[in-house]
Amino acid sequence: MRSLVTQNNLYLLLPAKVANIVAMLSRKTNTPELRLLKEFYRSNTYKAMEREETKYWQWGNVALCENFLEEVSKNK
Repeated sequence: MRSLVTQNNLYLLLPAKVANIVAMLSRKTNTPELRLLKEFYRSNTYKAMEREETKYWQWGNVALCENFLEEVSKNK
């Protein structure tokens, strides 16, 4: 039986997903992972990911990377 993702268990999925996204961003931007990790956790992209109803947590890592990079470029 498949478990449903809810707001109560979503936190279990996010650390591994964020780690993969940050590693991808680091390779793409040549920026240290720790710096990107801090920026990502403060971003609107992550805020949307941690809310189950947005379904951002279902997005692929490439799409989330691009969303984050767009957000960063708009904030500069």
